[in-house]
Amino acid sequence: MNKFIFIILLFMGTMLSAQQNEYPKFAEQDYDTTYYKVSIHTYAHGELAVKVINVLNKKYRNSSDKAWLDVYKNKKKVFGEYFDEGDLDALGYYGGLYAPQPKTQQSWFAVVKLGGYDGQLYLIGKNGLVIKLLGGCYFITKDARYLFSEYRSDLAGVAVFDLQEAKQIFSSTWSTPRISQWYSRDGEYFFTEAVYNDTTREWHENIKEIHVFSFVKNMFIVKEITQETIKNSHKITYNFDPKRDIK
Repeated sequence: MNKFIFIILLFMGTMLSAQQNEYPKFAEQDYDTTYYKVSIHTYAHGELAVKVINVLNKKYRNSSDKAWLDVYKNKKKVFGEYFDEGDLDALGYYGGLYAPQPKTQQSWFAVVKLGGYDGQLYLIGKNGLVIKLLGGCYFITKDARYLFSEYRSDLAGVAVFDLQEAKQIFSSTWSTPRISQWYSRDGEYFFTEAVYNDTTREWHENIKEIHVFSFVKNMFIVKEITQETIKNSHKITYNFDPKRDIK
């Protein structure tokens, strides 16, 4: 990848403008209820209305056939995106748009797109700004300052977003190993790597080293550890995990 482009992706993230691309409009009458199940949800986010539409083909239970994400302010659309079957193909997992509901009011509204080997996280600010990150599952740090988003794809990846400054500070699918478990300890956030055992044909947690995120350097640093490091650390629970939260 071109070094300049990589740096832009790494530190700036993807900000999506209000300009709309041409795509098919949703019309519920187009979908025979014999074959399709339509799900329409509208969520209030400050002065915004976030509309999430999934059209589920009943033949494929875990995957939406089409989906729309629309954001309105004062009844005027300020953002819209359409996903077709290729974007949402579950491929043995889940496919579609999901809007995890936080227990408390937050500055950013999250919508996760799964499927098509390309998990995405849309963060919607109360001013209508929409930012797209690598996505699939995510957690927010204890101080509510940062969001860590884990990529759901055939590649491993992770993005880190500064919720206060409204900017992505890290994103990579090239050097990130497969993640086994996230932990926190003394204000640090890190993960252990999943390694494959050819004999047992299973994935196991590597507890000889950890990948610690440095908020100073905005990058992960590999450190060797002992069993005590893990024992004295807190296992992190995702705010949204498809395996747990999608029924």
